[in-house]
Amino acid sequence: EDTLEQGDGHYYDYCSEIDEEERKFHIANLIEKALPKGMFTLVGENTIRYNGGADKWKKEFVTAIQEKAQAVTVENCMMCIGAVYQLEKFLKNPLDLGYQFYMDEYGVNGYAEQSYSFLQTVSQ
Repeated sequence: EDTLEQGDGHYYDYCSEIDEEERKFHIANLIEKALPKGMFTLVGENTIRYNGGADKWKKEFVTAIQEKAQAVTVENCMMCIGAVYQLEKFLKNPLDLGYQFYMDEYGVNGYAEQSYSFLQTVSQ
């Protein structure tokens, strides 16, 4: 729990409080409902396999970006929760998940990210 940084200098210190049942529930939820259908499979208690599908997801992502960008107008571009905010929110978290992804590709700087960073890493 002392290594899962939220990105603002604070840690997810409550991670140690999650029991095994809840952890398994959230992993299953991630695979079955949250992540793009068919892109991942749970193959072990602690192992998720990438099955492919990033290219299809990227096309859908770009289409959605273009649609959201077209919704930005001179009239609504400065609104607090308007089209620009919706676009920004979508760019950071295109899957609209309440989950954070622990990104630590090199084993030295772990940090929590929203779904874009996770899918970007998977796509690479």
